[in-house]
Amino acid sequence: MRKIAILCTALTLALCLLSGTALALPSEGEAPPDVTLHAPENPAELGLRPDVEKFSLGEVDAPYLLVVLFNSFCPHCQAEAPDLQRLYEMSRDHDPRLEMVAVGLGNTRYEVDLFTKKYGLTMPAVVDPQYEAHTAYGRPGTPSYMFLDLRGDEPEVLLFQEGRFSGPEAFLKLLESHME
Repeated sequence: MRKIAILCTALTLALCLLSGTALALPSEGEAPPDVTLHAPENPAELGLRPDVEKFSLGEVDAPYLLVVLFNSFCPHCQAEAPDLQRLYEMSRDHDPRLEMVAVGLGNTRYEVDLFTKKYGLTMPAVVDPQYEAHTAYGRPGTPSYMFLDLRGDEPEVLLFQEGRFSGPEAFLKLLESHME
């Protein structure tokens, strides 16, 4: 009986250690996990071919990409949506090097479309209905923001932030401080 208890404890510890390393959040200065996402309704918004159905972040035609990780049922995501739209508008007006894409973690196309319509979001939005991206990115809380440099051979994480930002103006300045 004691051997079974020791074996169960050892297996539990091994699983905890393995899941901890597999679920690490993206680190600054490293490449994000390579995830294939469903294309937005208008793939050309991200510089993708019009007929593409799936894409990876490195295929986006922009020097810098802000990936917004949200869930349509998240109250913090709902509260931040107007500031997110303002950030998108400011980035379009202020710095054409920056592209943004929202990823609905665990959401269907219907849920993402309802969310973007309800909150007036005009940025490209994609779905992650099976939580594949969510799991690959370490299961971050929502909202989370991953800012990528796409100029090299592979994307590089410049900033990863869980939780709401302090306002569109301040967040845009923070993003620009990471751009060259």
